[in-house]
Amino acid sequence: MSSFWSLVQNDHLLGDKSNRKPAYLWISALLLLLFFTWYTVVLLFGTAIAPLSLLKITPLLIFVFAGVSIKLSIKEWRKQTISWWLMLPFPRYYLLCAKALSALLICFKVLLLCYAITLATGLESYWLSPELFNIHHSLGSYFYEVSMNYFGYLILSPLIISITITLVMLFKSRLKFYVLLIIMLASPLLSLVFSDHNIISKNPNLSFKLSFQLPEYISSDYLSSYLPITLLVSLLVSAMLLFVSSLILEKKIQI
Repeated sequence: MSSFWSLVQNDHLLGDKSNRKPAYLWISALLLLLFFTWYTVVLLFGTAIAPLSLLKITPLLIFVFAGVSIKLSIKEWRKQTISWWLMLPFPRYYLLCAKALSALLICFKVLLLCYAITLATGLESYWLSPELFNIHHSLGSYFYEVSMNYFGYLILSPLIISITITLVMLFKSRLKFYVLLIIMLASPLLSLVFSDHNIISKNPNLSFKLSFQLPEYISSDYLSSYLPITLLVSLLVSAMLLFVSSLILEKKIQI
């Protein structure tokens, strides 16, 4: 078990640059300062924003999780250490699970940061524009919705990470065609869970319409109803995908 955690820690430190360069902390602090300055100005002088509306940008966390997973997955190829990595005396599934857990730890830190920022914006809104809470919801219900939303993304993060690792292994193997096939098959399924927020649309007078849709945030009503099944599916499918990825890494990837 100590060897497994050594692999996890190695990937985690390589993937999280904030542990190596204090400049990342200063840049992050500056961005946070600019964000809260903008949000304060909007609350005081602009059109008030309902605090829960900020949760509608949290689906972008899916792309953050995928980006972290891609970076850790291709690290061995990018640093040209793939031969050394595969020669380690561990099963392929063991190696990929270590990378998945490393990505999960980094994503967990991102979720904690976003969670703290969201709660802080809610408290600031309650202080500067309390009428927003009187009209839409109470401060307690806001905290509950925010907590359930980020908890939902925490549950889904293993699934997103394992899907990304599987796609990377397919792309690095001789099975690149299946990457396109999976994306083509997944697109109609994803559209079923997306809401009607059209980002790009053609002229309605034309004979066709092109739209891209983003999902809403994960509501407490949905998560409280489907929490057990969502957690079970996320963990089981993640384990299966990592197993498939290990087979691809073993059989199809040439060094």
